[in-house]
Amino acid sequence: KAFMVYDFRLTDERLFAALQAMGRNGGMLQVHCENATIIDALVARAFEQGEVASRHHALTRPTYAEAEATHRAIALAQAAEASVYVVHLSFADALAEVLAAKARGWTVYAETCTLYLAFTDARYGHAGEAGAIQSVSSPQCESGAERQARVAGLRGGADWGGAGEANGATRGGAVRTRARPPEGGEGADRGRGGRVGAPVRGVRR
Repeated sequence: KAFMVYDFRLTDERLFAALQAMGRNGGMLQVHCENATIIDALVARAFEQGEVASRHHALTRPTYAEAEATHRAIALAQAAEASVYVVHLSFADALAEVLAAKARGWTVYAETCTLYLAFTDARYGHAGEAGAIQSVSSPQCESGAERQARVAGLRGGADWGGAGEANGATRGGAVRTRARPPEGGEGADRGRGGRVGAPVRGVRR
């Protein structure tokens, strides 16, 4: 599994090399797609303006940051002659990138997370920081319209890999669930993204 965001993210060059290696050996790389340059800039701006409450975490991760990174990961996979599995897909714009690639005949899979099917950004309006911080996720929950697009994609045979959930620490201890990879494979999604209830403070770098 590879990440395009966070301090342990892969550069495009390293991501491309990983995709090539997977392609040569009949594997498939899972990729968490968010544009780190965009997010880092928005997070830095939020800190400068003192916007560090949990609700600002969502505001520093716009829909186009996920859509652009999803497009880039798919393009790199195509150039590497490899398939790719997009995890934690949250927004309709990113789903559109997946569907456009599949319409071209490219081997692309995607999964969403159960939290994105159940919750919306209304959760960030909880009274007090203690309530809002339990709704922090990456990518974040969005509007009801975005949720409906994900549900429609699953019901409409968009050939998703499924709906999974990533590991995330909670106040009650570790939560472990498994995503269903395509073809009923045995992979597990164990990354930092796509989680609710993580004990972090507001906007994350």
